[in-house]
Amino acid sequence: LAMLGLPGSAYLYQGEELGLPDHTTMDDSFRQDPAWERKGHTEAGRDGCRVPIPWVADAPAYGFNDTGESWLPQPDTYQACAVDVQTSTPGSTFAMYQQALKLRKDHGIGLGSLAWVTELATSADILAYVNGQVLVITNISDQPVNLPEGAEILISSAELADQATLPADTTVWIKLG
Repeated sequence: LAMLGLPGSAYLYQGEELGLPDHTTMDDSFRQDPAWERKGHTEAGRDGCRVPIPWVADAPAYGFNDTGESWLPQPDTYQACAVDVQTSTPGSTFAMYQQALKLRKDHGIGLGSLAWVTELATSADILAYVNGQVLVITNISDQPVNLPEGAEILISSAELADQATLPADTTVWIKLG
């Protein structure tokens, strides 16, 4: 949400909208990235983030094809991240991205502007900026921080216990005016 709140074009990379993690336990025998070869098999390369997207949780190759094969193996954890699972789950990562992209359009965020809000950045772990009529606050600290009084939350990257506190590792968009 911190990135999607910025003006300009937004780019989503393969699986980002599903919250797909890198396949960090892939056996080296499957690696194909040229960097893997060039570095003498000392750097894993990008193969872990280029695993085929899981479309259908209960299908061979998670719906990528009918054969059950893919050029890189998909980890078992991808079943819970499959598109068919997330599109039918309120509050999923996919649902959050859909909502954020709609809000970007509705509030003209891509065509907006950027103004830093330093008085809300009470530490280096708090990022705050205004884009048009939207205040974006990101808390990357390990402690909750107070939100502006009377904040009208448009979207949050995590569930909020209340409208007054921003939990750790969370971003919110707040409607201004």
